[in-house]
Amino acid sequence: MNGMNDLLLDRIVEILAAKGREGEYWDYKQEWHENMADLLKDIICFANTPHDANCYLLFGIDDDGHIVGMKKNRRKQADILEAMDNLWFIGDVRPEISVETVVVNEIEVDVLTVYDTQKTPIYLKRNYGEMLAGCIYMRNGDKNTPNRGMASIDDVEKLWKKRFGLLQTPLEYIIGRLQYQTEWKQQDHIYYNMYRPEYQLKILKGDEDYLIPEFYAYTMSNKSTSYEMLQIIAGDTILEEYQIVVLDSGRYKTPVPEWGFAGYDRYRIDHKFTYKYFVKESTEYRLQQFFLDGENEEAIYANRRLMEVVLLYETEDEKSAFEAYIEDNQEEIMERISKKDRYSYIQATNELDTKECIKRLNAGLVLNEMLREWRK
Repeated sequence: MNGMNDLLLDRIVEILAAKGREGEYWDYKQEWHENMADLLKDIICFANTPHDANCYLLFGIDDDGHIVGMKKNRRKQADILEAMDNLWFIGDVRPEISVETVVVNEIEVDVLTVYDTQKTPIYLKRNYGEMLAGCIYMRNGDKNTPNRGMASIDDVEKLWKKRFGLLQTPLEYIIGRLQYQTEWKQQDHIYYNMYRPEYQLKILKGDEDYLIPEFYAYTMSNKSTSYEMLQIIAGDTILEEYQIVVLDSGRYKTPVPEWGFAGYDRYRIDHKFTYKYFVKESTEYRLQQFFLDGENEEAIYANRRLMEVVLLYETEDEKSAFEAYIEDNQEEIMERISKKDRYSYIQATNELDTKECIKRLNAGLVLNEMLREWRK
């Protein structure tokens, strides 16, 4: 993945415009297409890519990446979807899109997102515009397949391999399929993919001597906590391992969040704020969502309580930027933490642990509040 899929849209526009050139998953357009057939061809080309990233048509940006805005008529998402509905796609598989407007430097930019799909290649069974039935049009580098042309046999092969998961490593395939929970079957302590049973998630019992709950366990209705080890397996090979924390007396499990540190002194030796976080693009967060049962109210409630004191970043870049913001606003954070008293009732293993847990719980609350404010 290119890491863009989880970024905020205005940030995506800024990053892609700054490149000053078109690329494999983005294209500049100073104005919208006058001909709907040309627009739909661009959409189909961007849907047919061997990578696993969303693609973007950026309207209001010139060929050099300058954000200049639009002066001519603009198109609506509903009109594009209606036009697409009139096309005859093989297997009725069609691109998924959205159209949104963002403001960058007080200039409006329309962004047409073509969402990544595994169902490639997408092509027509009837001619439309300059596109011929049965021909495959795709994005290759910064170029589209020419009108009335055809992608090369090697590129078409890549699109079919993408459909059948043959372009990914076993680990990439497993992580990518976690979002499809119905594909995974549980047998005792093992989850296996029903289509690729050699791909498994294996749960191992944790160390009985390591049962000290971390601070976020005190947000639960029951602080009882245990730990497990998760192995991601392909055949006989262990690809990766993750520690799992079982919270709320067994009602909810999640990978252990990562530690974050911020508010360093000028020598960068000591820090004021210790917190926990996930990053959306990480394997840990994907595993968290995999184990979360959307129909289990107790698990949903426990997840909500956890994420009140654990931060969720869109990307690693966002984490770095927000931690820099923390460095510049330490006094305000300290003041806001001092006013929190939601968790004053908790009792940890001893007085020192209780004080430290309350400090970290309050820090989690405040940093989550400030992350939401900072994003705005």
